[in-house]
Amino acid sequence: MLSNVNKGNELQCVADVVKSVKLFSHLTEEEFRDILKVIKIRTFTKDSIIICCEDTNECLHIVLNGEVRISRSTKDGMDIIVAIGQPGDYFGEMSLIDGHAASATVTATKNSLIASIFKSDFHNLICADRIILDNLLRTLCARLRSATETIEMLNYNTAPKRLEMCFKSLANTCGDIDNGGITLKIKLTHQDIADMTGMTRPTVTKVLDDWKRFGYITILQDKKIRLSAEFIKNICSVSI
Repeated sequence: MLSNVNKGNELQCVADVVKSVKLFSHLTEEEFRDILKVIKIRTFTKDSIIICCEDTNECLHIVLNGEVRISRSTKDGMDIIVAIGQPGDYFGEMSLIDGHAASATVTATKNSLIASIFKSDFHNLICADRIILDNLLRTLCARLRSATETIEMLNYNTAPKRLEMCFKSLANTCGDIDNGGITLKIKLTHQDIADMTGMTRPTVTKVLDDWKRFGYITILQDKKIRLSAEFIKNICSVSI
């Protein structure tokens, strides 16, 4: 379903999330209101495809509520999770810049509310505000670094090394420092981690069970994963 932002409560909800997006975090209240005028809202049920790889994409998409999975398929048909999008994350910007088809498939993993800004409106924004353009370039650089890390990870033949690389990346992008360790802000199943690393779920489970016994990781009550300080220092080399 596609709709404009018009209801008071909905408007405030959208504004709060958009303000948290680094791309627009510097804008004034008046500038935010201008953006809200061009935003379209869509709802997607769990497992719905938002963007299909190789399809034409004409929008910048912002996750307002819910969660999305960004993935690519390998030649042998395996889906590799590239990223997981939470409220405040955005995707689809590459197609708006180079005009090419979408490079990945984006799927709603929960019932999700997505804000979309069409290509012409987005171009007007970046032409009118150099800071938005600078923030966009930083995002593209970060995505390029992440892609390079993923390629490096997939070149390793051992399961523990792939998982170390995966958790290092997750700790840097979605980790909260917690008493010397790091807690991942997103909930991941063993299948999610397997899809991120190109391995089977039983292989992931075996390594994670070993790491739990060694005290490297802890599964919290809310199912989030906490990485110990020893794990971060000695294995992942992530600065905390």
